[in-house]
Amino acid sequence: MTIDFSSDFVMSNKTLVDCLVHFAQGAGYDAGPFLKLAFDAVWRDRADVSDPGTVQYMADKAHLPGTELVAMIQRSDTASIYQTCLDEALRANVFGTPGFVFNGEVFWGQDRLDFLRDAIAGGRAPYRSDRLPLIVGPQKEGEYTT
Repeated sequence: MTIDFSSDFVMSNKTLVDCLVHFAQGAGYDAGPFLKLAFDAVWRDRADVSDPGTVQYMADKAHLPGTELVAMIQRSDTASIYQTCLDEALRANVFGTPGFVFNGEVFWGQDRLDFLRDAIAGGRAPYRSDRLPLIVGPQKEGEYTT
């Protein structure tokens, strides 16, 4: 696949995609095919994934109930649900996706799934570093507090 970095939408808001995955998985659907379409939409097709119509189309194409899921996302409580999930991830020091937390230890990246599997199977104590700061997020443009 050729990646196109010139798109105006590469850095567009991905919240709609994040929320759709959250609600789809919560309803028992496999969001994997949708995520592949979303990745291709941003990096290959230069699509605007902050547009509800685009996200609904991709969900339908991935055999998800796009209309229903986008409607769920547009409910008034979605922003608070999304913020709660984001806050939980930040408290756990999750700094990227995919990120997995087991017994307080963060495993970041698909290439770390073997480490996660070993930690679950081996019963070892989790690795934790008190030296790693919790990044709270920007207080002002470009400023982060720990």
